[in-house]
Amino acid sequence: MESYLCKLKNIDWMRSNPIWMGRTIRENGKVQTSDEAIILTCSAIKKSIGLPLSRDEENKENHIIKRLVKKMKAENVHKPLTKEALEGLKETVRNLYLSDEIPWVIGYSGGKDSTATVQLIWLAIKELPEEKRHKTIHVINTDTLVESPVVAKWAQNSLKMMDASAKEQHLPFVTHRLTPDADNTFWVNLLGRGYPFPRKKFRWCTDRMKIQPVNKFIKEKLLNTARSLWFWVLGKQKAQTEPEQWPTTKKRVRELLSPNPTLVNELVFRHFRSGQMMMFGFF
Repeated sequence: MESYLCKLKNIDWMRSNPIWMGRTIRENGKVQTSDEAIILTCSAIKKSIGLPLSRDEENKENHIIKRLVKKMKAENVHKPLTKEALEGLKETVRNLYLSDEIPWVIGYSGGKDSTATVQLIWLAIKELPEEKRHKTIHVINTDTLVESPVVAKWAQNSLKMMDASAKEQHLPFVTHRLTPDADNTFWVNLLGRGYPFPRKKFRWCTDRMKIQPVNKFIKEKLLNTARSLWFWVLGKQKAQTEPEQWPTTKKRVRELLSPNPTLVNELVFRHFRSGQMMMFGFF
């Protein structure tokens, strides 16, 4: 045993040593402390000093590695977005925009997905001749009034910048900052009505502070006009929705759009190659 133990001094214990990657060290450089990480690390050390693994250790390592590889593949299903794919997405957006007179509403939170969606649509519409930018695109942001002050201020500033840029570039984007009604704010429900603190199985705040303000905006600002049909556009990663929840119907209401069976009057547009999807909902 001493002959094996003396070899421990020859092991490179630095984090940069490739043998620790995926075993002891995550891709972000942080140390893993799970049972699986301990098993994989012990196996790496035993191999480095020449100690053979037991059959049970080999089986555990093979099982863990297979599962980790499968997980990594699942997390990296999105292929890099090429210039050709981006141009194809922009062309698709322009075709949908020009296909009818239905104005659009884009849900914007300031996160990476909604920002990418707004940016994509912005770039696509910007390339249209000015006379073809014929319908309004509403960009709505819901402030729950309990956001981090830094985040809330940043979102407000980004909306102001959008309005200024849209005016300067003659684009049909109009921003709206939505807030919950006074009787539906967080503190009124928590302290005034005695609601429990929001948790996974009782997220009362989402409906009252985010969904209801959007529904109110749709009804008051849009449905009371001459039109009764609107496109609702959300940016969302395909991985955020389980495969079995995705529409399987092959029926097409119009080109590239298929109905979502879980929500009435909602159409879904999916682009699998980029890993990014947009939801177009009729209201």
